Amino acid sequence: MSLFFDSRINLQDELPAVSAWSHSMYQPILTIGTASGKVLMFTEDGEPYSNVSIQRQALPTQLVWHPYLPLLIICWDDGVISYWNENDDNSVKEEKSVHGCRIRALIISPDGTRMVTGDEHGVVGVWSTSRGLNPICQYHKEGSITNIAFCALATEAGEIPTQDQMNRFFFFAGSSGSVHLADDLKRCSEVCKVGGQVKSLLYYKEDNSIVIITSSLLLVQFRVSPNEKLVPTRKVKLTVAGSPENIYTIWGGPGLLVTVSGDNMVRLWNLEKDANYFLTLADTDITGKMLSDKINCIAFHEKKRILAGGTKEGRVIMWKCKSLMTSTSPANREGWEAQLPVTLSADPIKQISWADGEGLLSASTEKTLSILSEADLRKVIKDDIIALQASNHQVEVRRLNRLDASMQIYTNIKIKGMDASTSHCVVWNGKTVESYTMPDTGNGEMVGTFNKKCFIAAVHRDSIIIYTEGQIEICNMQGTVKQTVLMPESEGEVNCINVMGDNMLITTESHIKLFDLSRREYKQRGMPRKFEDKQGQSLGIIKGGSINANGTKVALLVDQAPKSSIIFPDSTIYVYDSDIDNFMHHDFGYTQIPVDSCWDTQDPRLLFVETEGISGVGEEEAQENKAEEQFNQAVTLFVTSEYGITRQDSIKIQGDICGTIGISVPYWFFIGKDVGKDNLSGIGKIIKKSLRDFTGLENCDENVKKAILNFSFYMTSGNMDEAYKAVKTIQNVNVWENMCTMSVKTKRLDVAEVCLSNMRFARGAKAVREAKTEPEIEARLAMVAVELNMLEEAKQLYIECGRYDLLNQMQQACGNWDGALETAETHDRINLRTTYYKLARHYESIQDFSTAREYYERADVHREEVPRMLYSNMRVQDLERYVNDKKDPKLYKWWAQLLESKQDPNGALNFYKLAGDLGSCVRVHLTKGSVEEAIKICKENDTKLGCLFLAKYMEEQGDIREAIQLYNKADRFHHAVRLARDNKLDGDLMSLSLRSENFKIMLQTAKYFEEKHLFDRAIKLYHKGKNVKKALDLCFREHNYEYLRTLVDDLGEEEDPTTLLRAADYFMQENMHEKAVHLLVSAKQYSKALEICLAHNVKLDDNVVEKLIPDDGIMDQQKKDLIRSIAKLCKRQGSFQMACKLFTKLGEKLKAFKCLLRLGDIEKIKSYANTAKNAQIYILAANFLQNTDWHNADVMKSIIFFYTKAKAWDSLANFFDACASVEIDEYRDYEKALIAENEALKFQAKSANPQKDILFQQFQRRKAIMEQFVNAKRLVQSSPEEMVKMCLQLLEVQGVDQAIRIGDVYSLLVEYYYAQQNFAQALQLINKMKQRRIILNPYLDQEMVERIYHQMGIRVENEDSEYIE
Repeated sequence: MSLFFDSRINLQDELPAVSAWSHSMYQPILTIGTASGKVLMFTEDGEPYSNVSIQRQALPTQLVWHPYLPLLIICWDDGVISYWNENDDNSVKEEKSVHGCRIRALIISPDGTRMVTGDEHGVVGVWSTSRGLNPICQYHKEGSITNIAFCALATEAGEIPTQDQMNRFFFFAGSSGSVHLADDLKRCSEVCKVGGQVKSLLYYKEDNSIVIITSSLLLVQFRVSPNEKLVPTRKVKLTVAGSPENIYTIWGGPGLLVTVSGDNMVRLWNLEKDANYFLTLADTDITGKMLSDKINCIAFHEKKRILAGGTKEGRVIMWKCKSLMTSTSPANREGWEAQLPVTLSADPIKQISWADGEGLLSASTEKTLSILSEADLRKVIKDDIIALQASNHQVEVRRLNRLDASMQIYTNIKIKGMDASTSHCVVWNGKTVESYTMPDTGNGEMVGTFNKKCFIAAVHRDSIIIYTEGQIEICNMQGTVKQTVLMPESEGEVNCINVMGDNMLITTESHIKLFDLSRREYKQRGMPRKFEDKQGQSLGIIKGGSINANGTKVALLVDQAPKSSIIFPDSTIYVYDSDIDNFMHHDFGYTQIPVDSCWDTQDPRLLFVETEGISGVGEEEAQENKAEEQFNQAVTLFVTSEYGITRQDSIKIQGDICGTIGISVPYWFFIGKDVGKDNLSGIGKIIKKSLRDFTGLENCDENVKKAILNFSFYMTSGNMDEAYKAVKTIQNVNVWENMCTMSVKTKRLDVAEVCLSNMRFARGAKAVREAKTEPEIEARLAMVAVELNMLEEAKQLYIECGRYDLLNQMQQACGNWDGALETAETHDRINLRTTYYKLARHYESIQDFSTAREYYERADVHREEVPRMLYSNMRVQDLERYVNDKKDPKLYKWWAQLLESKQDPNGALNFYKLAGDLGSCVRVHLTKGSVEEAIKICKENDTKLGCLFLAKYMEEQGDIREAIQLYNKADRFHHAVRLARDNKLDGDLMSLSLRSENFKIMLQTAKYFEEKHLFDRAIKLYHKGKNVKKALDLCFREHNYEYLRTLVDDLGEEEDPTTLLRAADYFMQENMHEKAVHLLVSAKQYSKALEICLAHNVKLDDNVVEKLIPDDGIMDQQKKDLIRSIAKLCKRQGSFQMACKLFTKLGEKLKAFKCLLRLGDIEKIKSYANTAKNAQIYILAANFLQNTDWHNADVMKSIIFFYTKAKAWDSLANFFDACASVEIDEYRDYEKALIAENEALKFQAKSANPQKDILFQQFQRRKAIMEQFVNAKRLVQSSPEEMVKMCLQLLEVQGVDQAIRIGDVYSLLVEYYYAQQNFAQALQLINKMKQRRIILNPYLDQEMVERIYHQMGIRVENEDSEYIE
């Protein structure tokens, strides 16, 4: 952990006016201009730097250091510019030729060759700084010049300009609002003008644009174009509190504007992501003492990415950017971490500035100037003491066994290092070493001080171990050297000395050395160990380390350097094991960087590591990281040779904890924020927290402590047997409770069960047994955690396994209703209404009726629960208002029922009407005796309930027919039937029974009609009532065969077989064979049914066929004969699909396929042929497909495929020959025909036909003729004479028409001669076509023929028309 410590510079009664740091990275110089006209110089330690005297009778207004040279430039309020060069005999020179008044702006170019100044009278001077300070040119403009910025003109490619491109052009602006672009060649032009004064003018390098902020709080952004023009890209009106006239703006990172205006907050605008946010003083103050403070000035450290501000009440506040591994700027306030404030004085801070080096900041008030230097907070925990640096000059020391008693050590030097042993504390500052005794109480007394160049030191007992100038010196407390250990230059500079007990670690960037300090003379153990793997590859750069209690393990903090110019911290901690001479490592992930480590003072296995949380490589990835990964953490690890490195526990560093000190079982120690009224940044508070495994057991004896530590180690390592052995003899219930807690955290339910039994915790043991019913281990553990009051752990476990329903229940049981609501609304929506209901019951129990009512409504149970709640709590008036406000029919009905119960029928009627409950209205009217009103409601509205009430009333009054009608209208048929039957109204009884669609009513009425010998009605009602057997019996008994024919369609297998056969016999006698077959199949008389089908050709459907063929898994000859008979019958009846199915079942695929062919379904034919794998079927399928539209590509592929699978080469050859003929006859496409003929020849060659050779010769002759004609057609353009010759030869070939069409040959010749205007020859060929009786129309265009005739002077005769038309 690092902090900023302040030291005030002794100015000897001078008052600071301005200040500036030199740009040296290693020895920065702070220059201070005073109100008396002096310029003073100091080192970073606050000591005077040089004896040079710079003084004038004027006020210094600007101090600027050259970026590369030791050149200081001083501007005075009278316009004089002085410059001092350290390399030029410390002489001070002056330049008075350009300015004659106060200089308000000064800037030096990035390469340091040019300087630009601007004064109050509008004079802008351009200077050369190569050899002293020489003016180049100057410009005179209106108003005061307050802002200057170097820039680069945009390239055509839009690339980001380099530093070298930003040394010539610059912008300047001021009180006039005009913005000018100029260079060092006396070229200057006004590029824009804004309203008001220009308060800030900044160059945005990444976007190649300038950003202007005006006194009217207008932010304007212009992009710089290659033609020196400005293109506006942004215009925003800023909202700023405080004093807008004092607004001050700087860059806080790439594209991030930071602004203060005398308010208690800093405003930030991310121009790249178009986001704005603010950082407030409340971020850095946990006491609320700074809320009234205001921020006056700000400064940003580009390399460390720290934003600092000075306040009106004399404080320096800081925010550190979390995104250290990326160059992008934060887009929200979560990207910044507030640091502890530092109080300097009671006066307002007017200026702060950063040095270029590591963590140096100057802050000045009207009277004082202080330097804040960042330093690692020195802390030590070893042996029996714990020491912590509290300030620049103070160390607080406590003994581990008496933490309440503190010792204070006050030093005379600025502490840069500190170490302690049991008896002494030593501090040093690089030049001086001081040693102090440590009494049990009071302040430490100095026992020695000596001057020595001390880079790193450590303390062992009464000795001081110092690294100085290439060697280690062991001195006593007064500085007398007792022993010297040389450090070879080849191993590098020592960067760490760590002592624990009698063991010492010394590291360089590449080597590790271990020493034994138990003897008088320190001895090195073994040889120096290089930090590399077994292959000799470097593992990184060591930057620090620590050694354990027995000297066998060394923890190393490491940097990685893939290139010499790139160094970044490693997220891995390495541990060197001297027992096995090997390195182990543990990676904390890319969002956690180890920054400090130490070992437990007693147990050599326990390693303590502090990690710093950082953002990922980009803003989006940073948002995806888990929230806890952004915190600094304290992590404990177990390290052994056997199990390696295992993570034991971790804790977030937040709240009142700001850093770590170390670990000593049973505590780990932290640096706390000891913030009070007078100490807002007070450090020195030591906080101890119990280790997780020792909570409640801090005062246990050493044996128990050792057993618990062993239990924790073996649990972390996963060795449960050894873990149980370590603690099985312990009888302390608190120990078992603590281990049970740990078992839950390590997700070991079995161990938790053992611990609970030893705790004698019956309820917890019961929870373990009940938890075993849950499928997720996390849910089971969470239920145990609840019993152990580990509610936060239980919550995390439920979330981990996604059991938000159980989490909701737990939160409800704990009374955490806000958490339960959030869980239900976001993750457990299935139980959302239940949660609302339970929350409403909770509010009802605490008499918060309005909130309870709200949640009853959300649960959608308010119609029942709200009236119950309000009425039971005697809040009738509230209930009445609620009912009237809600206007809900159910609530109206509830209130109406209440009024009716209170004998208020009129009020009840009104609310029943509002509720739309007409039935209740009828009932109330009847109760009141208003029968006419009740009848009116029933007539005008379709209210079945009202009709029921009125029907009952009419029945009581003896109006039977009206009652029956009302019962009918109310769909209460059983009452209507009852009245009709009791009153012998048989006509109404039949219709009512059928309308009721109630089987019970129908059967009762059927029985009634049967008893009255009204059999037709009884049969119909028995049928409709699903008592078909009774209906059949009555049909046969009463010879009602007419209805029997209707009834038979509803007969099924569930009927009595005797009844079915009886009906079948009747239909046989009536020659109604289809109905007879249906009944016989239902009666399972399959053979008889088949006989009738065969004898009378009864049409079979699929259902009958399936029933005729029993599915018993047996296929004997009798069953085959049955199936064959049915298949033949189906084929004869045209049921080809069923016939195919039956023949296939018999294995007679050929017959089955022939049936399928008669069906004519192409897809089914193709599918069957593919599955049959039979050559005959393949051929039949291909032959069938040839009779379809085989020009379709899919069909043609199937034909070829089937012939090929059947190896029917003759058929395939004939098919391709037919294809060739079709191409010629229908499309005159001889090229495709030739391709088809080639295929025919190929397959004919494979044929085994005895006539193979003859057929092959025929195909070859046809192919030759086709080829000759195709070649002739190709020669029409290139060699027409050859074409004519070939065509004439073809016409002389005997049998040429078997291969090609002669008309096509003549057509080719006629068209050629026609094109050549040789009409005589064309006419001669036409006449030859006529002689051969060739019809002209299919081959020759009619218009062409007529023209040929016309050209030859021949009239087309009638007898010629038949050859043309």
